[in-house]
Amino acid sequence: MEQRLPDPTIALTYSSAGSQDIKDEVTELLQEWKDILNITVSANDIDPNILFDDLAMGANNPLSFYSVGWIAAYPDPEDWTTVIFDKDSAQMG
Repeated sequence: MEQRLPDPTIALTYSSAGSQDIKDEVTELLQEWKDILNITVSANDIDPNILFDDLAMGANNPLSFYSVGWIAAYPDPEDWTTVIFDKDSAQMG
């Protein structure tokens, strides 16, 4: 009998800086991930000062990935996966 591993926990940590528009966008994004990809993601809205303090820690930050200002240049999955998850990526430390 095949043993099934538990579903991984996925969390999106972001800073809305109190903006209701950003909070609404995140809520919509989480719902789309649930509806389209059938994955459940929890959201953690943190103070922007904590976000920038953690960013300053580089690869030692308490979360696996933070980014400010980087966006995928074009809709190619390799753009995202290489920049973020490549073994030499600054994000993977």
